[in-house]
Amino acid sequence: MTYTEKALLSCFIMDNSLLEAGVENLFEIGMHKEIYKEMIKLKKFEMVDLAENMRGKIELPYVFIANLLDYRTHWSYRYLREDSKHCINKLIEDKKKRNILIKLNKHIKSPLFDWDGIKDEINSVEQTDDNEEDGKINILNMMEEKELKSGHKTSYSTFDRLIGNLRLGELFLLMGRTGTGKTWIFLNILNYNILKTKDAIGFFSLEMPHSSVLERMFQLNFDKSKDEINSEFINNNKSLIDLFEKDYQNLKLFHRIYSVEDIKVKIRNFGFKIIFIDFLGLIKSEKFNSPYERTSNLITDLKKLAKEENILIFLAHQLSRQAEDGSVPVKLHHARDSGVVEELSDFLIGIWRPEIAEQYPSEDSKNKLFMELLKNKRGETRRIECYFNKKSGRIREILKKN
Repeated sequence: MTYTEKALLSCFIMDNSLLEAGVENLFEIGMHKEIYKEMIKLKKFEMVDLAENMRGKIELPYVFIANLLDYRTHWSYRYLREDSKHCINKLIEDKKKRNILIKLNKHIKSPLFDWDGIKDEINSVEQTDDNEEDGKINILNMMEEKELKSGHKTSYSTFDRLIGNLRLGELFLLMGRTGTGKTWIFLNILNYNILKTKDAIGFFSLEMPHSSVLERMFQLNFDKSKDEINSEFINNNKSLIDLFEKDYQNLKLFHRIYSVEDIKVKIRNFGFKIIFIDFLGLIKSEKFNSPYERTSNLITDLKKLAKEENILIFLAHQLSRQAEDGSVPVKLHHARDSGVVEELSDFLIGIWRPEIAEQYPSEDSKNKLFMELLKNKRGETRRIECYFNKKSGRIREILKKN
């Protein structure tokens, strides 16, 4: 809500011609509503004019509106009109949800519980969207989506308990410094889901060649070292290869540098329900004014891709130097080049390995990998400790006894 309202105000500051009368009724936050009303009065203005006219109406108007301009970097001028329309539609949708929740709450609290009244309230809600949806709320469909029968999970029990099943249309972000094990974690999650579901999965390894990814997948699948896998290949163990191909028949691997549009084409061609992208910094993109703008536009486009194509996206992202060498706990602000990374991801996990900083790792840190669920749109966050088997690449959670 807050992000959408600020993003929309930022769009209007960038281009005053986008202003639409009546939109002020969609703002939930009073300060944002007052700013928008002033924008409508001014019609054509600069940031300084707007701040001056807000004196006495909001606290520290120059500071607040100047901070608002940070949201400029989240939007490309090329898609500004489209993005402002998207924000308005999102506010309309949010307002309708609030209204129906208020009405449902009244029915639930009533001493005369009226189930038919609840159903009437639900059926009376009409939503509009650009994709020709009928907009009717269907409780059964909502429950099916909530449970997501295909059962996509992270494979780490603490996280899966807090998150529940991952749903199509969501963006799952994994952050870590180089060498901390991001690709291995992705392959562990992939290995779990490819064996549990029949959904088509795409793995975009923009950094590693095809052969290296396959080698690691063999290590994981058969719990063998790199040397053992190479030996099996040398001896041409056909039964091993046949078993692997059977287990991974629904997986496609890509190792070229792709743009978001290129990835969309692959999704439609192969009918993917889950994709892994390793990693954000290597996605092909147009030239932008700064790394911040580039990252912001890419993460925005990927979030749109997840929603529009109804797929689950796992995305790896490099950390800034604030995270040091990858041996210290990861924080939300460590995301490289853009604060919008944390805004648009549905779930965000940071990873680190203390042994990286130790010349002679102690028993307490040896083969240990830590992950922290830094953002969970469904609620609680938590840190877990894992054992990293460097022989096979398997990463398993160390479950604590209560």
